[in-house]
Amino acid sequence: MTYGGGVRDVTASTSAAGDDAVPQAREPEATPFAALDGDQFTAWKTGGWKGPVGQWLRVDFDRPREVRSLTAAFLQDGSLGPAVSRVAVETENGTVRQDVQKIVTGQPLRAPSGTTRWLRLRILGLASEPLVAGFARAGVAELSIGGVRPARTFTMPAPAGVDGPATYVMSRAQGAAGECVKGSRRWVCSPSLGSGDEEEAGFDRTFTSAAAGRAAVTGTAVLTDRRLVERFTTARGQPAVTASSVLADHPADQPRSGFDGDPQTAWIAGERDEAPTYTVRWKGRKRLAAVTVTRPPTASGPMRIRVEGERGQTREGLSDVQGRLAFAPMATDRVTFTFFRESQAQPIQVTDLVIPGVKPMPDVRGLPLRLPCGYGPKLRIDGATVRTKATGTLGDLLAG
Repeated sequence: MTYGGGVRDVTASTSAAGDDAVPQAREPEATPFAALDGDQFTAWKTGGWKGPVGQWLRVDFDRPREVRSLTAAFLQDGSLGPAVSRVAVETENGTVRQDVQKIVTGQPLRAPSGTTRWLRLRILGLASEPLVAGFARAGVAELSIGGVRPARTFTMPAPAGVDGPATYVMSRAQGAAGECVKGSRRWVCSPSLGSGDEEEAGFDRTFTSAAAGRAAVTGTAVLTDRRLVERFTTARGQPAVTASSVLADHPADQPRSGFDGDPQTAWIAGERDEAPTYTVRWKGRKRLAAVTVTRPPTASGPMRIRVEGERGQTREGLSDVQGRLAFAPMATDRVTFTFFRESQAQPIQVTDLVIPGVKPMPDVRGLPLRLPCGYGPKLRIDGATVRTKATGTLGDLLAG
């Protein structure tokens, strides 16, 4: 690991990414550098079994510096425990203890005056006493130091005994997992299944070739933008489907999974969506007098459903045990379903909707994906942008 941008090293007393973290609370992405990566959505989180008080985050500089400005954004997450209320900023010149506000945005901190080769932020107190100190955690989403723009890269050793061109094989560190996993019978989705890895976003490697020359660069990548996945997997003439929420940010849980005719996939609404809606639009009016909502075995049973067509036509009732709901006929080119969760503990799950006369989403998994040069993953070599192309299948996109 090589740091840059004015930073020589970043360390912490503990982290939720470490081997000493509470197993159920381990997060590979919660490394010390996550507090200096410029991303408010990542954070260093404390680990260990002694609680946050006394834990510290340290930045070593590439040369002696005077800390003229310093800001920190602390996590405000009740699931971690009480928020940080007091910290100490330590340098070679002493310590400044100070209270911090209970806000999510960055707030200025005072640092000892004079040049220093390092800075350490230590947690001194929490807003309240945690129920179990050993299970409590705290985090720093962002630590900004004036004049420092932290960067890091994974530096590869030079191949031994090679004087000419060499082949370099680079892989991403293991640890990341998606929120959806394909089981033996169907996809299973839950936020608890997902985790990041210590590299966060991107893929940064540094190596030095023994000889200059032209070389082919090949590799594999995963498209993580769900909106782009939806765009690329949309076929001409297919119905349009939308939903009020999803449980997981994974292609297997996108709205199309509830209307694709595949019993292995399902649309799952968000955990806090008590009355999620699901809309299907198609070309040409159809006369509807019944619909069927198929759900996974663990979430099946009668359910109150509201069906709304064009021009405000509305029907509502309780489906039978097979998920069928019959109602007075309506002519419409769209249907919006409202599923009432009521006393159900699990979020609403829909394996398939059956709308008589309306074909489900086509199976596009076997279709090829070809992105021309310039539309593949962004690659930078020695600061210069190199255009790439990508090939695969639409099934690759849907599998995440």
